Amino acid sequence: MKGTVLPFLVLFIMTANGQPGFNVYFGNLHSHTNNSDGQGTPFEAYTFARDSAHIDFLGVTDHLEYLSFMSYMSALTTADAMTQDSVFVGIYGYEWTSSYYGHCDVFATEQMISASSSSLSPGGWDLLTSFVRANPPAFAQFNHPGRYSWFNNWDDFNYVNSSVDSVFPLIEFQNITEAQNFYERSLNKGWHVSPVWNQDNHYGDWGLKNNGRAGIWATDLSRSSLYNAIRNRRTFATMDKNASVWIESGNVNMGSVTNWSQSTPVHLVLNDNDNEMWYRIELVTSKGVLDSIFPTGAGNIDTTLMITDTVNWVFIRASQLDADMIWSAPVFFESTTSISLSADNPSKCYSHFNGTEIEIKIFTKITFPVNVEISDASGKLILGKVIHDNSGIIKLNASGLAKGIYNIVVYNSEMFFSDKVIITGN
Repeated sequence: MKGTVLPFLVLFIMTANGQPGFNVYFGNLHSHTNNSDGQGTPFEAYTFARDSAHIDFLGVTDHLEYLSFMSYMSALTTADAMTQDSVFVGIYGYEWTSSYYGHCDVFATEQMISASSSSLSPGGWDLLTSFVRANPPAFAQFNHPGRYSWFNNWDDFNYVNSSVDSVFPLIEFQNITEAQNFYERSLNKGWHVSPVWNQDNHYGDWGLKNNGRAGIWATDLSRSSLYNAIRNRRTFATMDKNASVWIESGNVNMGSVTNWSQSTPVHLVLNDNDNEMWYRIELVTSKGVLDSIFPTGAGNIDTTLMITDTVNWVFIRASQLDADMIWSAPVFFESTTSISLSADNPSKCYSHFNGTEIEIKIFTKITFPVNVEISDASGKLILGKVIHDNSGIIKLNASGLAKGIYNIVVYNSEMFFSDKVIITGN
């Protein structure tokens, strides 16, 4: 134990699952039917999810390239017909599938982006982000990052800008590896995302493929309330079908942005309707795991921790004795929030090729050491280096690089800069 958190730790048994003003709902936001490469109709999917899987909501997101406008509108009508407030919510969207960037689910719009946008590389990602921004109240979800080796994972989660960030509130996991490799990475790149666990069903097992669930804290079980909760990032990812997690900092709910103070409280609540034992609870921040807690005895947990170091974000990751895990949404801290200077503040980070070297000039005060990464247009990492020199000018040998456009990122646990450089030849 590092001792940073433990002096402020209190554990006791909780008797209620809810948080003030919110109820927890469990479902699945990624599945398929015979409208694309799945089985069954949307009607059969919603019926099964409601009556057999007994989940609160189901998102059917058939592959965009299979859908016609008529089939899409028909499925939207089916989702509306199957929705009964306080009982079950049907959601229909579509999955934008790029073999270059990765896959994204798009929700809350009757508009369809051209399926050809998914095959444009590079360029398709820009088309998708522009489309979602231009069609409110649409929002999107990063799907199963790292599933295939040829994904560049949306330019390695290179931050675009705040307006795109605001309409991409979700990141999904379908296994532990996806969560461990990409959740923290996306947050460190500046994205304000909240996690969900989805099943990506292609057979008639909507909601029963496994015990993983997308958890949402909403005011009531209606589509509008679920969407409001998603946009405010009140979600969590759980491998246990009825376990939930909630965190807040002061009066700020998880998914929100607040200011960091000298000692910041993080209040967390873990519940499991089956009364399973929690094995480990980890306080995960932009500076790594600050501490681990090993509770004793069964029951639900209510804990307040204090963070005494400046961080950009914090979330809770917990595991049970049967190895099931759960991830909360983060609380974000505005005073140290990472930014992409190439997108929002280009004058503060500048890179160029001088014929033999890549020079990176940083015109704002940063903390050293920093990590520098160079990747090619496909997202393949070409160079990674730790820089200790705090002169503000970083020089890297470019003699081995072919002509082309390269992505430059400079980051550490407190900040993130990005830029692009064109190599014209040596």
